[in-house]
Amino acid sequence: MELTQPNLSQTSPTLGSTVTTISPSQILPDNSFKDELNNYIKPFKKNETLTDPNFPKTPENAKGLMLSNKNIGDKEMAIISNQWNNKSPLSALFLANNQLGVASMNLLYQMLAKNQIVKHLILTGNQITDFAAAALADLLKVNHYIGWVVLNKTGITNRGAEKLAEALKKNKGIIHLILSDNEIGNEGISAIVDALEDHPTIQSLFLKGNPIGDKGIKSILQFIKKNKTLKTLDLRDIQQVSKSLILDLKILTKEKNIRLLLS
Repeated sequence: MELTQPNLSQTSPTLGSTVTTISPSQILPDNSFKDELNNYIKPFKKNETLTDPNFPKTPENAKGLMLSNKNIGDKEMAIISNQWNNKSPLSALFLANNQLGVASMNLLYQMLAKNQIVKHLILTGNQITDFAAAALADLLKVNHYIGWVVLNKTGITNRGAEKLAEALKKNKGIIHLILSDNEIGNEGISAIVDALEDHPTIQSLFLKGNPIGDKGIKSILQFIKKNKTLKTLDLRDIQQVSKSLILDLKILTKEKNIRLLLS
């Protein structure tokens, strides 16, 4: 039977628009890439591929699939998905700075929805559209074992953040959420922190480099007052915020023993 490229015009139940859905059987295997995969299964060092020294430290010597900066797109992700074994001891997927689209996020859902072993999902530098964010949100609604979700420099906007917020309301396992250097404004930030108010495990929230103003900071203050688990909050390089709100942030985070990162 001849294999063909996937149909790109299916309807998203989440956003009511066209998205790419894909399955490994729809892609011609690239044997060279398939054979090469085993070369990228290896232990990773603390903070490997995470360039910001303030990011939470990943444990040493845990096994990861190290596929950052490999120009991986939907075709390669289909091959990875086809080779994936949920009994694998891999605890991290490093997929930073690739070309992962909506189809790749759907494949990650298929790979990880029932997985209880992977704890680190590193997607830095992939341009995650609102549609892809919706697919990722579907994964986080059902997988409560991934603790490190790294989405810095992924182009997430307010709409994508709102989809992630819907997932965070149901998620009970994220420990470190890194959304630095995206395009999330006040509305998206408010949605995220509102969803995290009663989150039972969140310890780190990195919002550096997003266009957050006074309205977003007010939402963050309300979140800090109600949340009982947060330990680190990164608000470096945001928009200019009123001095009184910054003072309120400093006072409140000090009272609650939260490490506050400001420019």
